[in-house]
Amino acid sequence: MKKYLFVITTILAIILGFYIYIGATFNIYSLHLSPQILIGIFLILAGIVQLLGALKPYLAYLFILVGTVLLILN
Repeated sequence: MKKYLFVITTILAIILGFYIYIGATFNIYSLHLSPQILIGIFLILAGIVQLLGALKPYLAYLFILVGTVLLILN
């Protein structure tokens, strides 16, 4: 179960990362949510991935904290 959750969360983080990158860099389409909210969700997903797969997940706590702060401040 842990492996499936790791794979699903990794895929979601990659898709969201590309969505933010394409929308913010090339301005091809307008983002439906503000970029800060999307980046906050991306950081939380990245933190979850690191918690599931990393041997020393110290950055995971930082990612989750910063992502949560970005979501709260919006």
